[in-house]
Amino acid sequence: MMNELISRLSGPVSKQKSLEVAAFVMTDPSRLDTLIDIFLGDDHRLCQNAAMTITCLVDHYPGSIHPYITRCIDQLDKNPIDAVKRNVLRMLQDQETPESHHGQLVQHCFDYLTNRQTAIAIQVFAMSVLANLCDIYPDLKNELRIIVEDMIPNGSGGIQSRGKKILKRLAHG
Repeated sequence: MMNELISRLSGPVSKQKSLEVAAFVMTDPSRLDTLIDIFLGDDHRLCQNAAMTITCLVDHYPGSIHPYITRCIDQLDKNPIDAVKRNVLRMLQDQETPESHHGQLVQHCFDYLTNRQTAIAIQVFAMSVLANLCDIYPDLKNELRIIVEDMIPNGSGGIQSRGKKILKRLAHG
């Protein structure tokens, strides 16, 4: 099964191909285990290709990824691949996370926001994850607001756009 999935994930990736692989995975739940193994593995290319498929899964089958959230969060400590960080945070911005991992997520997300070497997409998704956690832990709002306000003036278009939305949300939430 691993080889069949690797074969489908190899080569150029497109949104259509990722949707097809996601549909293939959903026909057999054990394939999702294999997809997660590939996504969290050491092969950078396969990891990135699996990440795109996982994005499709989260978008089209949101509950399917829930059993793997803890494992994905734990990868933020271990996996240096930006595609993993980016896609774990992307998935978490729309998922409930186990309370036992909130502290770990807060630490990672603030680290990503304050490290100017962090990829823009990772920072953007980290803002959203933190904004969600602010609904649970309002004491985090001020720290997040200060960091986002600091990022916006010299930030990319993505940072500015998401930052303004986050600031508006924090002001009204």
